[in-house]
Amino acid sequence: QEYTLYDDGASPDGKDKDARSELRKELLHVSFLNSLRNRNPGAMQVVMPQVDGQGNAIKVQPSNSAGSLAEKLKRGETNGLIELKNREPKWNPSSQMYQLDFHGRATMASCKNIQLHVKTGDSADVSFLMGKVEENKFNVDFKAPFS
Repeated sequence: QEYTLYDDGASPDGKDKDARSELRKELLHVSFLNSLRNRNPGAMQVVMPQVDGQGNAIKVQPSNSAGSLAEKLKRGETNGLIELKNREPKWNPSSQMYQLDFHGRATMASCKNIQLHVKTGDSADVSFLMGKVEENKFNVDFKAPFS
């Protein structure tokens, strides 16, 4: 599964575009690889534009799909982009489960519990964390590049 987050600009296909509309910007692209069939945890990959020295995200404003974050990622064209990946849990033979320490920010098991770190960085330096604490209630913590 894949998802892309956009701002409120017009779609490049023109369906919601008028003469004054600016094309939408792509803010983030998420790819999921679920591998529950072989009992391995799923993987999540996120790509987003880098932020310049003034705190502004580099514009990714494609007029067609070839310039999209998803296509750039598929082609390995990651210049000007930040790649994040999920922190991988470790198999615990006594509980027969994959586990990841959420330092008290997740108190319930959930397939939605996730920690993301910059792909080329230290996996312990988490940039985004979502952890289940009650039914339909999650803690969400984030820092740069999300902030």
